[in-house]
Amino acid sequence: MEDMVEVEDPASTGETGRSPYHQLQDALARLVAEGRLDPAAVAGAALTCWSGVHGYATLAALGPLRSLPRAERDAAGAGVVGGLVAAVTDGPGAGRGA
Repeated sequence: MEDMVEVEDPASTGETGRSPYHQLQDALARLVAEGRLDPAAVAGAALTCWSGVHGYATLAALGPLRSLPRAERDAAGAGVVGGLVAAVTDGPGAGRGA
């Protein structure tokens, strides 16, 4: 997919050597290995998580959440990530390929 070219760009890997999208793929692979996510559900889970995190980042950087103190933004961001993990592993059809 041509639009995903930045995901493969070494400049987007930072200190980890893995792009944020690759780090998401790594996290989803761990959920699969733990038996918390069906391998058939990985693509949908990736889209859900990626979209949710980007939405939160936009709100926190450019939107109404930008005026919150850093600690509150960080805590809210952690809550969003936790909610996304719960949604893809525990939600309706989650972990079962839906």
